[in-house]
Amino acid sequence: MRLTAQNYNRLMLEVLKAMSAAGDPVTGVVEHLRSYAQDTPTGWWPTDDAFRAHLLNAPLYGSITQARVRMLLEAAEARLHTPKTEKVPLPPKLQIEHVIPQAWQDTWPLEDPQDEDAIARRTAAVHRLGNLSLVTSSLNPALSNDPWAEKRGELTQHSALRLNARLVHDHPERFDEESIDQRSETLANLLICEWPGPDADDWLP
Repeated sequence: MRLTAQNYNRLMLEVLKAMSAAGDPVTGVVEHLRSYAQDTPTGWWPTDDAFRAHLLNAPLYGSITQARVRMLLEAAEARLHTPKTEKVPLPPKLQIEHVIPQAWQDTWPLEDPQDEDAIARRTAAVHRLGNLSLVTSSLNPALSNDPWAEKRGELTQHSALRLNARLVHDHPERFDEESIDQRSETLANLLICEWPGPDADDWLP
């Protein structure tokens, strides 16, 4: 969320003291960190709602490092696995794919190319979470700026990731800004399960 890392040294010392003082170190850590659920610049652990709002609306690609974007997508991929899913290790060095490409004007044209509101919405949506996925370095250039029908076919044929299987399943006909909104919501919920905030009910037994 690009929040400040100031006072982390003080925070870690306080966490260690809380662990030492508590009968159960895990309980001590969680209860102490919950005291940081306050909206101050250097003493704030974002709530689930704050994290969700950021994941839904922020242009993540380009605002944080690609390594962190990959971390988010890899965590979502892991969360999509179930007991029925084959335990396939995640391939190394996966690349970030924009479903609607960054250069979308020719192959993903708007219904009205002169609609300034539609252009602004498309531009804002391109780097958001719901428009991003992971592919191999050999599949990425094959997808290029292709329209959705071609990309969907390539992903169906060549990608073994649950992230992409869910993508093509949930959007069989088209992928647009509304699709990005829907997929951002789905991925955000997975990531909140992976990293619950201080207001979560399932931190402790």
